[in-house]
Amino acid sequence: MVKGVAVQLERDQDVEDLIQTIINKGTLKSTIETKKPGERYPSIIIYNLPDETTEDEIQEALAVNADIMERLNIRFKLSDRQPATKTKLATAFNSSDYKRIQTCHGQRPAQPQRYIIQINLAKSKVATAHLAKLASEININHFLVQEPYVKESKIAGVPRKWHQWLSSSNKAGIISLPSTNNPIFICSTTNLTAIKIQTITGPVNLISAYSSPFAEVQDTAQYLANLLTKIGPEQALIGADMNAPSTLWGYANDSPRGNIMEDLMSGLNLHLLNEKNSEPTFQRRNAKVWPDLTLVKGVQLARTASWKVRDELSLSDHKYIHT
Repeated sequence: MVKGVAVQLERDQDVEDLIQTIINKGTLKSTIETKKPGERYPSIIIYNLPDETTEDEIQEALAVNADIMERLNIRFKLSDRQPATKTKLATAFNSSDYKRIQTCHGQRPAQPQRYIIQINLAKSKVATAHLAKLASEININHFLVQEPYVKESKIAGVPRKWHQWLSSSNKAGIISLPSTNNPIFICSTTNLTAIKIQTITGPVNLISAYSSPFAEVQDTAQYLANLLTKIGPEQALIGADMNAPSTLWGYANDSPRGNIMEDLMSGLNLHLLNEKNSEPTFQRRNAKVWPDLTLVKGVQLARTASWKVRDELSLSDHKYIHT
């Protein structure tokens, strides 16, 4: 049986001196192996979480309150002393993260944030499969995708446990990670699909839509108008590649297609999340344009939603949009 002893010293230099002494003694070096413990990151215990709280909701709350976008390592859960609650032990990646978690611990965000990625995948097999890598690196609940890689009427290359919905043309899709709380399928039309998710402030409809530059944008716009009217006062977030140039979202000139989308936004009081001076959402050779729109129905959702064109390589000619 091999036995060992853990030695705790006051200074790092004392540890180095002890190791060096053992190395310098031939008889000790041949019989004793020394090993320094690995780096330990700060940890924090979060008490009294409702039983139904998911790990992703914990990550979201920490991100919203402490501005930590990286996923923390949830080491294990414990049974709590209070009924219908549980405890989580989270390990922070660095001490500054730890301090921010300490500051926000015990707070619950007024509205849990939904982390959504929007992207046109250009029918690319590798770009579609790459979604799983992105989901392992940052907090994501849903993908709103256009032109995904499809095989046998399914978005191919993503984990089987992910939920997915497609329009009848396979041009617009939604993917929800299994950690989300029971999304409800609403409808699919030719170039549009929609689901409903529940948040602390009520239901939010997620919609993915696409209009080819060679098709009439009015058709998809009308489907959008019909659906948004049907859901009444409920909130909605729309991720759409409409190929509709307008100076409102970055293009140098307006277009008839862009005018149709502007009329839709005005008529239904939709809020545009796109930032006019943002990086292009599509880039190929010398073409740098902004075909991808993110629209919101509902004042409260518009006030709390964020919007950013991400820098990561997407393996598509479109960029990831994070909202």
